[in-house]
Amino acid sequence: MLVVVAALKGGTGKTCLSVALSEVGAARWGSALIADADLQASASRWHELAAGAMRAEVLAAPTVDLARGLAAAGADRYPLVVVDCPPAHVEIVRVGLALADVCLIPCRPSISDVDRLWPTVALATEAGVPALAVLTMTRGHTIAPMAAREALRAGRVRVAKTTLPQREAFARNFGQLVTGELLDVGSRLLSELVRIVEKGPRR
Repeated sequence: MLVVVAALKGGTGKTCLSVALSEVGAARWGSALIADADLQASASRWHELAAGAMRAEVLAAPTVDLARGLAAAGADRYPLVVVDCPPAHVEIVRVGLALADVCLIPCRPSISDVDRLWPTVALATEAGVPALAVLTMTRGHTIAPMAAREALRAGRVRVAKTTLPQREAFARNFGQLVTGELLDVGSRLLSELVRIVEKGPRR
């Protein structure tokens, strides 16, 4: 399964979710590959700082020639490939989506963030790839996540039951093995993505 994690807006938690998904996949199925297509190379740096403690393997691939990079890395050997896309780079996102089984779109729970999500949704629709929006940086007992969820559903976008809460601990997790709540978020989100792929595109 190839999951593209994409949002043309920055600061949505793409890398955090990409790393969590790949680590869960490696634990669940024995191996996983995270393709770091972000020009900032955040996922690659995370793995570098973890000094071999991560289960998933990482491929630096900040290029529109993503397909060749994945083929050279033997991506078809992995039961899960997660592509961490860069913000504001339509062509890399488009190339990733051409290869994808499903697209995960992180979104902060504000109406302005939802408004900036639609171009990414449009790219997934153009590619014929099922998309799942996931609310990130959420705070408990606030109205914002509910309002964002309703706005997304009104736009006919699937919304994950799983959310990525606002946690200082998640920020401190950068460069370390994924554990605890972040691992649990990754596990629940991966299960949601698998169900979408198994069901096929929504009619």
